[in-house]
Amino acid sequence: GELSVRLSKLTSREQLSFNSPASIARYYMAEFRSYRQEHLMMMLFDSKNHLVGERLISKGTINASMAEPRDIFGEALRTGAFSIILIHNHPSGNPAPSVEDELITQKIKEMADCLEIEFIDHLIVGKHCFYSFASKKIYQNKED
Repeated sequence: GELSVRLSKLTSREQLSFNSPASIARYYMAEFRSYRQEHLMMMLFDSKNHLVGERLISKGTINASMAEPRDIFGEALRTGAFSIILIHNHPSGNPAPSVEDELITQKIKEMADCLEIEFIDHLIVGKHCFYSFASKKIYQNKED
């Protein structure tokens, strides 16, 4: 289905490095560009940093009830993921995190630590720019 097409697109793009937030943000920017509402995606990786899954957690306003840790970690545990990255978009184009974004990220980080799942990053993509919680910075991102 659509997921396998996307996964093969991901794995075939060798320049897409999972330890490069910019390449991930660029990939999702293209996908999220037309969305008028927020979408929260999760990427799941194995211990060799290979992508083993991608899941849409929620769409709508990303608030505490949308980003239910049980949805996120239920999937991570089911797939045996070693690490995860969260990505969501701000349709306004401004990727600066809201207070809610900060709180959710902190909550997920604490749970990930308890479950011994590495929470690599939470990226917020805007228009030609993205925010990385791992580095607490907004980056400009040139699209191909």
